Amino acid sequence: MPEVNDEPVSATNPLPSTPFVPTWAPVIDNTIDTTNTYQVLCASARAGGTIQHQGAAGSGSLWIDVTGATGTTRSNAAMEVVARASATTGPGVYRFPPTTSAVTVYGSAGTPFQAFCG
Repeated sequence: MPEVNDEPVSATNPLPSTPFVPTWAPVIDNTIDTTNTYQVLCASARAGGTIQHQGAAGSGSLWIDVTGATGTTRSNAAMEVVARASATTGPGVYRFPPTTSAVTVYGSAGTPFQAFCG
């Protein structure tokens, strides 16, 4: 069993410099293709997944939808993933639940994100 570090984050026990990404899930490194039009992030996410907003501080939000929404109208089920608040804060992250539906993402063209689907 791997060793678990359960000590609180501090100067002597900092957060890892890179985000944890399970080896079983390839990282999706992408941008929004078309403004305010859903695009498929993953066909299904039976083990859930995570999306991380990679845009600059103050850039527009991304919206993640686990119901498989399509088209140009944002779904009421969409969850907001905000950009970082400033250059010194971390990016917005959303962990989405397991689903057999497609997971889709919506936002402004060119908005960068990283994700993985389980």
